[in-house]
Amino acid sequence: MNDLKTQLNSLIPIGRLFLSLFGGLNIFIFLPSLIRDFKINEFDKYIPFVLVLFILGIIIFIFIKPFIKTTKNYTIKSDSIEEFNFFTFKTKSIDKENIKGFSTSLLQYGIWKFDEIIIYLKDGSKINIAEFTYFNFSRIKPTLIDKNYKYFGFELPEDGWFSRNYKYDD
Repeated sequence: MNDLKTQLNSLIPIGRLFLSLFGGLNIFIFLPSLIRDFKINEFDKYIPFVLVLFILGIIIFIFIKPFIKTTKNYTIKSDSIEEFNFFTFKTKSIDKENIKGFSTSLLQYGIWKFDEIIIYLKDGSKINIAEFTYFNFSRIKPTLIDKNYKYFGFELPEDGWFSRNYKYDD
């Protein structure tokens, strides 16, 4: 089998960037008026504005973090996986010796469930590849198996307190 270059679904990062910018612009629109008109004795009037700013800040974080982490393309080769980051325009090559293996899992967003491939690296980091992010997602697992990357199996998602717990983590 030939090397596989993933095909990034560009609507996902564009949508995340748009929502992040929209939230950020709203903060910069509301914040100056809030500061300009702030009076100590009328603080209760500003509680809704403060809550809106807080919620918009969370929304920006929710959308900008995945935008930065998932705007990548991968080329799966028999001796390495190349990662091209669209955000920084840098290519990183991960040698096969530095890859422990991969597993399949599920990723849940609200009521929707998507397939996911998790590539475990020997340094403890992981590459999470979500189904909706790549047009040719269905070809990734067969290519990894064909290139003799170790397949650990399926793992159910287990949420920890602040992050996900991975089954095949050491």
